[in-house]
Amino acid sequence: MTVLSNDLIAAYQATHYTIQADGEIITFRIGQHSPAVKEWLSKQGITEAGYITAFNPLGERLSDAVNESLHNDLLELVMGEGLQSWLGEGIGEGSLANDGPIWKAERNLLISPLSRDGAKQIGNTFSQNAVVHITGDAAELILLR
Repeated sequence: MTVLSNDLIAAYQATHYTIQADGEIITFRIGQHSPAVKEWLSKQGITEAGYITAFNPLGERLSDAVNESLHNDLLELVMGEGLQSWLGEGIGEGSLANDGPIWKAERNLLISPLSRDGAKQIGNTFSQNAVVHITGDAAELILLR
C-alpha cells in the first residue's frame, strides 16, 4: 500500500529518464524495453543499478540552491561508498493533476553497483517518494512511501 496518489505514480511512469554516458544521452522509461540501455549496461559490465535523485524530498518543491546542495550530498555519499555514478535527469511529461506547472527536470544519478535494497536505502536517506532499480534493460519503479 502506498500513500502516493495515482496521478503522481502515473507521472513517475511517464517520465523520461536520461543517462549521460560516453558523450551521448541514453533515454529510458519505466517498464519499457530499451536496447540502448541494455547495450550500454552490458559494455559497462553493470548487472544492476539504482537511478536516484536527491531533489525535492517527499515531492516538495525546493529552491534550486537547496536541490543542488542535496545533489552534492548524494554525490558525496556515492563517492564515499566507492560506487560509480553517471549524471542523468528525470524529465516529466505533462503536468501533475492539481499541481500546477509542468514537472521541472530533476538531476539524478545512475549508481552502480547497487541492489534493489541499496537503491531503497539511499532513496530513504534522501526522503524520496520513489527510486528506480535497473537490471539488464528493465527499469522498475520502487515506491518508498
